[in-house]
Amino acid sequence: MAIEKDGRVAAELARLTGGDERLHLIVEDALESDFEAALRASDAAPGKRFRLLANLPYSVGTEIVARALMMPSLFSSMTVMLQREVAERIVSTPGGKEYGSLAVLAQYFTRPALVMRLAPGSFAPKPSVHSAVVVMPFREPRELQGDAEIAYPPFLRALFHQRRRTLPHNLVHAWGPDLKATASRLAALGIDPIRRPETLTREECLRIFSVILRARNE
Repeated sequence: MAIEKDGRVAAELARLTGGDERLHLIVEDALESDFEAALRASDAAPGKRFRLLANLPYSVGTEIVARALMMPSLFSSMTVMLQREVAERIVSTPGGKEYGSLAVLAQYFTRPALVMRLAPGSFAPKPSVHSAVVVMPFREPRELQGDAEIAYPPFLRALFHQRRRTLPHNLVHAWGPDLKATASRLAALGIDPIRRPETLTREECLRIFSVILRARNE
């Protein structure tokens, strides 16, 4: 199954494949296409997962990756070409300026690896930016399930909203305005409250979220 917004490219793809009926070509914007429904309705769908391979438009690549990450039951892996800066954000580690909610989310769902860098001269016409390819096999199993997994991305976005402020300020949405009480909760988890979100590991983010989730369910 291929999704292509540009009708000219879609027509060329159809020509190159000679009308092979095994190719299901959807001429739509990937941001607007319900490709999840299309894949689940396909003949190959029952009991199977798909591999997503894409050269993503740089202006919307992050949004498409974030959307696909929330479909772990549909995909077994993603291999995507992105603007190099976005690819480096996905594979970044705590403490770097690229590290943020996208990195933590991608590394929660998958084990991403940057496998190729491409200069503008690799393409015709040349883009104005460098590119990179990231391979992202989904993790199995993962620590969260069901509604908890759905709630995790909004938590991460809120946690990293003020990335230069210390953790208690970034957890007001979850633990309220009492910064001293939040600092005590973090210390009990073995996390120094004077740290900033960009220093948190994947496991520490999960530790904080799990405590918040447990309190909500009590």
